[in-house]
Amino acid sequence: MNALNQHHKNHTRHNNDNENNVVSRIDKLGDDILLLILSKIDSWKLLVQCRSVSKRWNNIIYQPIFLDLISLKFFPFTLYVVNRHKTFLISEHPFFQSQNPPFDLDFHPFCDHKYKLNVIGSYYDLLIYCSPTQYFRLNKQLYYYFCNPITRKYVQIEIPINYNNDGGNLKAIGCTGKLEGISSVKGEGGFKFVRIISRSYFSNDILQVFSFESGKWSTSRITLKFDLRLTSFHSYNSVTVNNKLHWLLYDSILVIDPYSNDISRYRLIELPFPPSLCTLGVCQERLRVAEFAYITGPSFVTLNVWELADYNKSTWTIVCMKVITTTIVHPIIYGPLKKRLEVTFHPYDCDVVYLETETKIVRYNLKSDTFKMVLDEWAVIYPLVNSLVVA
Repeated sequence: MNALNQHHKNHTRHNNDNENNVVSRIDKLGDDILLLILSKIDSWKLLVQCRSVSKRWNNIIYQPIFLDLISLKFFPFTLYVVNRHKTFLISEHPFFQSQNPPFDLDFHPFCDHKYKLNVIGSYYDLLIYCSPTQYFRLNKQLYYYFCNPITRKYVQIEIPINYNNDGGNLKAIGCTGKLEGISSVKGEGGFKFVRIISRSYFSNDILQVFSFESGKWSTSRITLKFDLRLTSFHSYNSVTVNNKLHWLLYDSILVIDPYSNDISRYRLIELPFPPSLCTLGVCQERLRVAEFAYITGPSFVTLNVWELADYNKSTWTIVCMKVITTTIVHPIIYGPLKKRLEVTFHPYDCDVVYLETETKIVRYNLKSDTFKMVLDEWAVIYPLVNSLVVA
């Protein structure tokens, strides 16, 4: 046994020596050559690890020319987390990681309001806010704000008063296209903001689209072969894929193309399973749905992940089936999964999801079946993907 242990130690020492020799030889290269070598790395996780090799490597990775080289490959992921009392940023982005004190929103327009602006959504590298709820009662003009938290640039648009003060019920929102001058994310088409409003149970829902090119709202009634009044929106914020907006309904996904003006702008994608608890998201530009159910009580939970393999044919493929034991075997999630679960997909790492429960947020690796505490309290997640190179 001692001989085996000694052999293992020698083998490990030999591997470490080889790795150190490789790093030493690479480190002798000039900055320009090392920069090009590092820019060929296709894993954001590995690139982050390379920063810890030496101070020189870290400085090269933070150079603007290097960030420009890799900006088309990487948009680091950020969780903007909001609860009743404060906000948090859990981020892969070097800008947010370097903030000391922690990042805050103490800048115009946020500091100009007596009451707090309400975050209502996110879209790529933008946070979406609306006027304080107190303004509804004061009959003041209401606005939406689209803010880039890194550059602190923002634009605002007026909310049509008639659909807020005469009984309109906002059911869903969404964005698509690129907001020039504010967003660093490349996109196709002019930026559009969409609202879906329900006036009453007996009337059709209303679709409102704001075009940043024209600076105007357009309003139309949603006339479909199916009846949205008989279903409910399980997701308030849309998921944008192929420049189209997607919302999770009770048993299907509603798709709206805001660039079209006829009936073809609407589409339904059927879900691959009976109605259940589920969450809609996107990973590597493909729609994903997390299906969630209990097995014989709250001690065992199934988490199935489906991917829309063929967008045009609405063909789904199951990519992951997990049974999670919510007992003391997994103390991090023991208890919280019993009452509430929302899932946020990592936009690039298909093995990672974030579980948003009644009392905490947990990072779950589907491949290794491991959990990591992100926040030990209740909160709502708004995902962001910010470019490494800020426009």
